[in-house]
Amino acid sequence: SLWCFYGLSMYFFTDMDGPTLALAIMSLPLFSYTGVVTAEAGVVDLKDIKPYLMRLFPSARRRMSALPETRRQLQADLRSFVKEIGPKLGEIYYKKDIDWEQIQADARKLGQIPPVHPSPERPAGEDGTDDAKKKDV
Repeated sequence: SLWCFYGLSMYFFTDMDGPTLALAIMSLPLFSYTGVVTAEAGVVDLKDIKPYLMRLFPSARRRMSALPETRRQLQADLRSFVKEIGPKLGEIYYKKDIDWEQIQADARKLGQIPPVHPSPERPAGEDGTDDAKKKDV
């Protein structure tokens, strides 16, 4: 790997003594990890600075200035939708603690939810085997 190449290069092309060379080679994973963490932090910082750079352009500034109003409008639309649809959901809308298993069982009894079928991995026979696959002994 690359670390082996670095180790061999240090061994043949430098005048390091044994303990110094061993310490340098054993430090390579630490330096690699530090480099990855630093690069990741740099990418995150670069993503964070993008909105600030975009604010320098007038067209982006207008779009970003319009975002709070768009957000308020979306919130109002969502709240009116929930006020309209929510009461039609009955106990799901009004109750604080909901027993989803009981709600699903009641819905299955009413035929609103299809029954649970066996998974494709498990055969459909009574004893766990598919009758068509049984061999005569």
